[in-house]
Amino acid sequence: MPAKDSLSWAILISAYSELPDGHYKALKLFAKMFSQPNEGEYFLHAIVSALRSCARSRNLGFGLQIHALIIKQVGLPEALARNLGNALVQFYCRVDCLDIALQVFDEMKRFHLETIGLSAWSGTITSCNQDGRFEEAILLFIQMALSGKRRDSKSLSSALTASAKVGNHGLPGKQIHADAIKHGLVSEPYVVASLVHMYSKQGLLTEAMRSFEAIERPDVVCWNAMLVCYTRHGLFEEAVKVLYRMKAAGVQPTENMINEVKMACTI
Repeated sequence: MPAKDSLSWAILISAYSELPDGHYKALKLFAKMFSQPNEGEYFLHAIVSALRSCARSRNLGFGLQIHALIIKQVGLPEALARNLGNALVQFYCRVDCLDIALQVFDEMKRFHLETIGLSAWSGTITSCNQDGRFEEAILLFIQMALSGKRRDSKSLSSALTASAKVGNHGLPGKQIHADAIKHGLVSEPYVVASLVHMYSKQGLLTEAMRSFEAIERPDVVCWNAMLVCYTRHGLFEEAVKVLYRMKAAGVQPTENMINEVKMACTI
């Protein structure tokens, strides 16, 4: 093509950024794109794709340069209003720069709350949880609910995992459990597993069992959560029963699960 417009560049960069081994090529194309003037919506799409490649390849240096480019050529306020904030938040969460992600996120909450996407909410809550900032993760989940953004299984699971760590007799976890029921996500396997884990950590075994029994066809993740719950509290006979129930339900326990129960029973 003798003349390549922003749409052509954006399509090719996006295509490479979606390939598992295409991130280097996507970023190389993005750098080459600036051999000619670029502007408009397609230019912004190219930036989002390049940030996605930086996140998935954990290329912090290139991502920082793109952030600087956004400030220089688009302006941060306009960028946050035009959906680039979500890409920046996800990038910084993916490369373990949580403080910078939260700075961008706070700017979006202050001025452009409506533009924060579900993936940005979920990614930030998950990153806070993984970084041991459990109260922040719960606070973010509350803010997400107050903003009217519909929750997903990932954000619920992360918030429940954080609730397992903060104590308070399981009250935050119970409130999140109610939210999961309200949004019809209480039967999602990862939500169920997180509920079992949270109630188990809080010593609420009856609630853990009820959460487990509420799902019609538990998968191996849910079964494993129930096994851990029983072995953690020394209920080895119940743990063995879970193994037999798994087999009866047509779910084959992994060798690690069987070994964990054996080890727990011999201690």
